[in-house]
Amino acid sequence: MRLEVVVSFVVVSRTGSVSGAARRLGYGQSTVTKHIQELEALVGSDLLERGARPLRLSPQGRDVAGR
Repeated sequence: MRLEVVVSFVVVSRTGSVSGAARRLGYGQSTVTKHIQELEALVGSDLLERGARPLRLSPQGRDVAGR
C-alpha cells in the first residue's frame, strides 16, 4: 500500500470533503478519489458514506481510521 493513499484517506476523513482534501494535499480531486477507491478495494469495503455532506466515515472506515 502506498503512503499517499493512506494520507488521502486521513485528510478526507478529517476535512469531510474529497475536494478539500485535494486542495490541502495539492492533488487533483480525481487523484484523491482514486486513492480512496484503491484503499476501499484493498479492505474490501466502502470507507465513506457517500451522499452525506460533509462526508462521513462508514463503520468500516471508522475501523480503518481507528476511531
